[in-house]
Amino acid sequence: MKFQCVSCGAPRQDGADKFSACEYCGGLPEVSLSHDAGLLNYSVKQSIRTRLEGLEKGDANAEASLIALYLLDDLAQMADMRAETCLMKDPTNPQFLLLSAVAKLKERGVHKTKISVIDDVIAKLNMALSLDSGALTQEIKTIIDIIGERFYKKNGIKPSQRFLGLRDNLSGIAPPQNSILLEILN
Repeated sequence: MKFQCVSCGAPRQDGADKFSACEYCGGLPEVSLSHDAGLLNYSVKQSIRTRLEGLEKGDANAEASLIALYLLDDLAQMADMRAETCLMKDPTNPQFLLLSAVAKLKERGVHKTKISVIDDVIAKLNMALSLDSGALTQEIKTIIDIIGERFYKKNGIKPSQRFLGLRDNLSGIAPPQNSILLEILN
């Protein structure tokens, strides 16, 4: 399957870096949670979203980009439904696991989320980390830090063993600064 730039629709090479600019338009080739939040203003987000919503389903990068845009626009339930649909088709895709986890945290806010949902999110993050080739470790570390601060610490709850194990596995990883993920969860 040929991948397309989410900004203009131009074909991309298989395995192209998600941070490299599109060869044709110079825009973002995909929307990633680790991108700098300042790269997407309202008109760029709407333009990309409109184009992606009109595409046929099937391009995993386009689906992940659309889910990220839904999360940026505070459409957490729509993002969660889309992520779960994508997970039904491809249950071992770490990007969809990560986006589903973020959508679940976004729905009510991290500190108001139920413990059962937090456990589900941690399980998804753990699975995403085990399936990932290393590209999503910064995002997972960021989410774990946010859960630790805004859920366990703020609510005075003792962290679960699964959470502590995942946090310890990610020690030494520096989370990205000013990322789309931080904008979504703030």
